[in-house]
Parts: sequence; structure tokens; C-alpha cells
Amino acid sequence: MAGRQVDIALDTFVTRRNDLVALANRVVKNRAIAEELVQDSWIQWSSKTYPNGDASPIFSRIVLNLSFDWLRKQKREWTKLEAFSLLYDSSPDTERVVIARHDLLNVMRALQQLTPRSLRAFRLSRVEEMTFAEIGQEMGLATSTAHRLVSEALIKVALVTQK
Repeated sequence: MAGRQVDIALDTFVTRRNDLVALANRVVKNRAIAEELVQDSWIQWSSKTYPNGDASPIFSRIVLNLSFDWLRKQKREWTKLEAFSLLYDSSPDTERVVIARHDLLNVMRALQQLTPRSLRAFRLSRVEEMTFAEIGQEMGLATSTAHRLVSEALIKVALVTQK
């Protein structure tokens, strides 16, 4: 950057600094983070060449972009953290336990209504993780018949869990 342009940009930055912090703070809702983002805007400004003229709108745009980028990053991190905590939540609340028990009871009832052949095909598919071809070979059925039996069982189970 040319020396004169740096002086103008620095003067603009110093003069508008409080406004830029307020702008970032409206987005990120955290004064300390807003301060850091405004500092980062100067680093970003000085690493590039911008056309001569009023630097104020460019600083505002840089601060807004950095603020929105920070928000997106926080959202991704919170999403990962929430997913992680759900995976390792060792004490589910009472409501979840009651709902899960109710769903399990409904699934067991649906499975009891299946024919022995459908139940076996379902077990081989879902518990033993066999392919339809393997199920057909194991049970002496065509692959399409194994597929039909498992599909019918899945539909019955799905219907009772959606109630």
C-alpha cells in the first residue's frame, strides 16, 4: 500500500473504531469478540490493496464479513458439541425413557404379529445384517421374496412407531 493511502486508512480506522466495534457487537453480541474482529479487520485491510477513496464502507464490510464468519463458525462448533453431548448423555431424562419404552413395546407387538418367516427374514436383515441375497439363500427363497418379507416387516414396525 502506498504511504498516503495507509495514512488515510489508518486515520479512518482510528476515527471509526468505536462505530466498527458497535457494528460487530450488534452481530456477535459480545463486546470482547467485537473488539477482536475490528482488530482483525485492520489486519485484513493491510494485507490487500484497495482502491483510493473513502475506506469507511470497506472497513464496515470487512467487519460485517468477519462477524458473520465468526457466527457461522460458532454455530458449527455448537452443533458438533450438541451432537457429541447427545451421544454421550449418560442420564436421559424421564420423558425420553418413557417414550423409548413405549416405542419398544409397540415394536415388540408389531414383531409378534409377523409370520415366523417374515420375522426370521427381518431378524437376518436387521440383526445379522445380511443382504437380501444372503437371506434368500439362508431361507431357501428368491432374493425378491426376501426383500418383500423384510419390507413388509419394516412397514409394520414403522406404522406402529409413528402412532
